[in-house]
Amino acid sequence: MKMFHGNQLERAADSHGFQFPNFENATIKFRRIESSFEWHENEGQELFMVLDGELQMLVREFGSTDERVEFMAAGDIMLLEKGDSHVARPNGSVKVMFVETVLLETRAKQSVKCRAEPVR
Repeated sequence: MKMFHGNQLERAADSHGFQFPNFENATIKFRRIESSFEWHENEGQELFMVLDGELQMLVREFGSTDERVEFMAAGDIMLLEKGDSHVARPNGSVKVMFVETVLLETRAKQSVKCRAEPVR
């Protein structure tokens, strides 16, 4: 797990910013959350970014029983590795974006369940 705080990019020399790995078979999601997620693990890496608001992210890195707590605010990004258990606990309403690696067989199941209705 790696944590990046948006306020670390304050100088013009930081124009290259953070570099993240390539995500194959990734799904990008934007959500507004107001209640805690359940503890879970992803099938691959997950990039989690707070767009607006604040939350606590609790993480147990793969193979560890130690629980780490990170406070995240707008602009903060967390990179979770495959097998890292985690749960987000928002402070009020929080807007987030996350990029998840999804196995191809899981993606096929999701596409059947998630047919979008046209916006009217």
